[in-house]
Amino acid sequence: FEDATLAILNEDSTEPTTSGQTIYRLVDSVEFKGDLWGLFDGKQDSDNAGQVYARKYTGSSTTWTGGGGVASDQDTNPLQALDIAVVGDALVALVLGSSDSSDERDYVRARYSADGASWSTPSTQMGGQTGTNATAGGDTQDGKLVAIGGDIYGIINEADVGQIRIWKSANEGVAWTQQSAVLSGDRVNGATAY
Repeated sequence: FEDATLAILNEDSTEPTTSGQTIYRLVDSVEFKGDLWGLFDGKQDSDNAGQVYARKYTGSSTTWTGGGGVASDQDTNPLQALDIAVVGDALVALVLGSSDSSDERDYVRARYSADGASWSTPSTQMGGQTGTNATAGGDTQDGKLVAIGGDIYGIINEADVGQIRIWKSANEGVAWTQQSAVLSGDRVNGATAY
């Protein structure tokens, strides 16, 4: 069960900024600890193209505030926000970004946070390349999250092996293990628990 708060929010809001620059695009939102949280990525061809941010909207003003940098690339290689979800007392986000190798294809990586401000890299990460190059502000469907009970699942398009793989974390995004895989050459268009 996930609240669709942003779609029915009847308030003005300003675009969030960081260091005086506008954060480009709201990708997804969730209710976390009583506030509306948004996952944003930086604008392509700008100084914040290599950034993904989380910000909260309390409704007490027209601004998105607080939160922190979910992921960044020091070389401003594009990073793309994919999805955000709540599991237990944590936020978990998926980010598409550049690999450390010379291969041009990118990886989906998870990050987790207990407060939305400080984000950590899991001790065991999801693996596999997507076949998609990240574009800040781009539109790709290489990964989705779904929380079921106290567990969270990452459904990732791993084009390097022609599969969609399902990864699970039983500890609020701290570590991930592969659960299953299905053959596919397509994208992950959604994820839901039933």
